[in-house]
Amino acid sequence: GSKFKAVNSKSNNFTPQIAIGHIERVEQSIALYLNKLDEADKTAEPEIITDLTATKLAWLQQRLEELKQMQ
Repeated sequence: GSKFKAVNSKSNNFTPQIAIGHIERVEQSIALYLNKLDEADKTAEPEIITDLTATKLAWLQQRLEELKQMQ
């Protein structure tokens, strides 16, 4: 038998409704990470945690732009 790579897997299949759901979740995650950064500024937490949160925030913002383009 032949083996073919899936083209329309769940991770690549976006309907307008699914895209809206993903956008909402990413926006909620961005708000959560912004709150974490604000708390880190207030409590003067170590730089490592702040750097990791900032990195994750940047990735989420990039993902949000990709999802909006797909929508």
